Amino acid sequence: DPDSATAYLDLAEVLSAMDQYDDATAALEQALKNEPDNARAFIDLCDVRDNLGDFEGAMEALDRGDKISPDMPKISLRRATLCLHNNRAEEGLGHIDKALAAAPKWPALYQVKADMMVTLNRNEEAEEAARKAIDLNDQLIGSYSILVSLKKIKTPDDPLFQKMVALAPKSDFGDRSDVPYY
Repeated sequence: DPDSATAYLDLAEVLSAMDQYDDATAALEQALKNEPDNARAFIDLCDVRDNLGDFEGAMEALDRGDKISPDMPKISLRRATLCLHNNRAEEGLGHIDKALAAAPKWPALYQVKADMMVTLNRNEEAEEAARKAIDLNDQLIGSYSILVSLKKIKTPDDPLFQKMVALAPKSDFGDRSDVPYY
């Protein structure tokens, strides 16, 4: 259906997965033409622009989405992760705190906050956020990984280490980059 924003959103998702970001952008623009108040489209546009290395464009897409859905925690979460992944963790703190105020039981938000705190060398706050994420969902390997790292655990008999390994037995824990986090 040429008037279906959902069809264009789905197409953009497939094109993004194939690293065809220019075509994904065109599909998202068509989705927004058909449904200008679609906050998901702006989040997806942020992701495409981020993949193109356009931090400012990605943030602008989120600004537009925020005007439509100012209380949508996913927009604040995406702003926070965008800042974190672009070496702007301090800037991202306000966004993650806004998301936490809107969705205090969403464990991934605490995981992102823990990552930010580690980046900022605020280890006590990182540990607190990681433990809160685990309290809400004890399957988040990233939280265990942060705690193991902060506590400098190197022995496989430690319960935190064992839980981390049990969640992803094939991962190389010397390099956290390949460990599923969220």
